[in-house]
Amino acid sequence: MPVWQHDFLGGGFEALELELPPDEEGPVCATLVRHVRPLATQTAPHGLLDALTAFTRRRRRRDVPVTHGPPRVVLYLHGWADYFMQTELAEFLGASGFHFYALDLRKFGRSLRPGQTPGYTTDLSVYDEDLDAALRAIQQDVAELTGSAEVPTIHLLAHSLGGLIAALWADRNPGRIATLTLNSPWLELQGSSLIRSMAMRLVEPFARTDPKRPFRFPEMPAYWESVSNLAHGEWTLDPEWRPRLPSRSVQGGQRQSWPGTPPSNANSISTLRCSCCFPAGLGSRPSGPRSSCASTP
Repeated sequence: MPVWQHDFLGGGFEALELELPPDEEGPVCATLVRHVRPLATQTAPHGLLDALTAFTRRRRRRDVPVTHGPPRVVLYLHGWADYFMQTELAEFLGASGFHFYALDLRKFGRSLRPGQTPGYTTDLSVYDEDLDAALRAIQQDVAELTGSAEVPTIHLLAHSLGGLIAALWADRNPGRIATLTLNSPWLELQGSSLIRSMAMRLVEPFARTDPKRPFRFPEMPAYWESVSNLAHGEWTLDPEWRPRLPSRSVQGGQRQSWPGTPPSNANSISTLRCSCCFPAGLGSRPSGPRSSCASTP
């Protein structure tokens, strides 16, 4: 039986491999990451910069005790060519009274295995297996951590492609989560409807005959450069899991996975873009169209 292992993110982070049914490329797994708050006296800051960082994190938010109701959980879902690495997010939500978990989907990040095509799928509904396995593991883990038999309240937080996956999953699984928060969700391809239609017509023949054929696109490294400590950012990015140019090629067989391709997808998620809200403890209401949230029935 899989057990929690030390995660490369360091103290307070552990990972659990979730075995999934194999596909045409062989064995498949997803990986659940949890944040277990370390003791405050575990380490002392080294140098002025570390001391300032520790002070800033303490000032961000005071610990919020939770004394009533079922346990509260935030499950984070990453985007395209990505994986979980946002330690500050986990620490903030942990201090806000939430149990924090993140899921690396099959063939992404921690779940990418030798011989697999990174991020490849022909149907976004396959990720139902990943999310179902994660929710089962979370319920069991929270019960063991809290000693409570109450079913935890799940708040699903999803970014980019993860936002599309989460929105469609929530539509197929009403009532399984309390809230759905979308951070810059990739709900549709950019460009006019005419350009999108032409692009899909060009891709469709390859999707049928050569589904893993790569399509080359112009280099767009701006986002990577904004977050990587090798450029202008602060995060250490794994070059295999978060490559500098993740948009340089896309397999033709993924046409069915792209936002807005199946007509039913657009209908399913249209209502999720009309309101912005956060569960108590997640902060104030965001502004603008880049973030959206909806309570599920």
